[in-house]
Amino acid sequence: MPLTQIGLSASVTWQLSRAVTGFADVTQGSDAAIFSSNGLNTATWNEVFAAQYAIAAAGTQAVDLRTFTDLTGTSVTADKAMAVLVLVTGATGDKLSIKPHGTNGLQWFFGGTAEGVNVPGGGCLMFSEGSTSGGTTVDATHKQLLLTNNGSAPLTVKVVALLSDV
Repeated sequence: MPLTQIGLSASVTWQLSRAVTGFADVTQGSDAAIFSSNGLNTATWNEVFAAQYAIAAAGTQAVDLRTFTDLTGTSVTADKAMAVLVLVTGATGDKLSIKPHGTNGLQWFFGGTAEGVNVPGGGCLMFSEGSTSGGTTVDATHKQLLLTNNGSAPLTVKVVALLSDV
């Protein structure tokens, strides 16, 4: 089922303060760094991959962003990727490795097929191309991410990706 509404945003907010003897504290903020892609066209960016995985200690999970069944039970064949969010629930000392799969790996934002990133339990990874981007090609030979639990306890991982099938 094609999307009818989308929005991407990420933000970090802060306030800094320093005590000054005999005077009021010096304060900077509240301030923020904000990413937002509100101008995305649902005619192009019309599919969402959303899945939750329980990955055992030392276990792996292949994530295919090309062919899948969406949350409404509709079969999807995506051809472009715009954004991905990976949420990791588990102990801080446990780490989830995310990298292109060895078979039909989606290199996307990685510099090479052997590169990856570790996300600690309780952490997240969000990557998005800009709203004017044409996205990254997802096809039969560039479609899979590999999630590996490098910890000693199970992890729960949610993966949400914004895709196109047009």
